[in-house]
Amino acid sequence: MSSPFEQAQQFTQLWTDLAAKMMSAGLSGDPAAAPPEAARRVRGAVFQALGESADQYMRSPQFLAMTKQSLDGAIALRKQWTEFFTQFLHAGEAVARRDVGDVMQSLRQVESRVVDRLEDVCGQLDEVGEKLDGLGRRLDALNSRLGGLEDRLEKVEKLEERLGRQLREVRNEVRDDAGGADAKASGKGAHKDGK
Repeated sequence: MSSPFEQAQQFTQLWTDLAAKMMSAGLSGDPAAAPPEAARRVRGAVFQALGESADQYMRSPQFLAMTKQSLDGAIALRKQWTEFFTQFLHAGEAVARRDVGDVMQSLRQVESRVVDRLEDVCGQLDEVGEKLDGLGRRLDALNSRLGGLEDRLEKVEKLEERLGRQLREVRNEVRDDAGGADAKASGKGAHKDGK
């Protein structure tokens, strides 16, 4: 970086060039042209010269170095100021901004972990719900099969009752037939004895 005297000399040179361009733009006007046209050209030349010199100045290494140096200084000052106030607040047993920032960062981390775990739990609950739905469908199918078996069992029980009644009727008929045959046989024997 050059000395402050050289920087001032370069800055003066930039403004001198600007003034020279402005004067040459004003003198290059046509004397026969109307005053508003001449004024517009002077204004345009002034703005163009001003824009070019400002652009040249802002792109110069000296301006960029000075801007970087001032920004670095402002950042360093901000850090020192923050550190000073943090120490001052800690000395007074108060809460500093940095402490609050640290707590907020910790809370954000805890929140993100809790949200991640909740998403995992929700996914697991969805899986359990799907499994329960599947079990419910299987249970419905088993219930419908059981209902069919109950209907069949009911038919078998009715058939058993009917067969039981028929068997009793057949037994009664057999008894009646056997009793009637015995009565006839004993009546024939008594009839023979009476002869």
